[in-house]
Amino acid sequence: MAGKIDILLFVEDPSAANYAALLLPALRRRGWNPQFCAAGVARQLLRAQGIPFREAASPVDIEKLLEQVRPRCVLAGTAENPDTLGLQLIAAARTADIPSLAIIDARMNHEHRLRGRSLDPLAYAPDWLLVPDQWTLEAFASLGYPRERITVCGHPQYDLTRILRNE
Repeated sequence: MAGKIDILLFVEDPSAANYAALLLPALRRRGWNPQFCAAGVARQLLRAQGIPFREAASPVDIEKLLEQVRPRCVLAGTAENPDTLGLQLIAAARTADIPSLAIIDARMNHEHRLRGRSLDPLAYAPDWLLVPDQWTLEAFASLGYPRERITVCGHPQYDLTRILRNE
């Protein structure tokens, strides 16, 4: 897609890749121009779905991409992997004064998703969290993340399941 990139989406694991891919139509309907950046197994999933993306292999790749693209915001999928480049993207966005959001697809392992290699479960916390349910909101609030910066927005997979059920 040509033009200014509004949202730089980073995904690494399958769940985050599927979550973010299902957001694409809604983002485009709202006039946003998203750009995917992927690492790990998410690359195969995006290729299989025909979704173009840029590969990232290191924190340097993330920083260069952020400098080149200068998006309005970044959206990072989360993972238990303490070395995920999604955390590096959040940190680089903070340094560049670009708003950051993280997709939390499920409550499990919530205390590891934003910690990286630190002992602080919120060391790489973004500006906003997008969570699927109240249960997950409560889990992150219990870690000290500000409730007013957590949005319960469901999960696109739930919406797809409802559509398929109705068909």
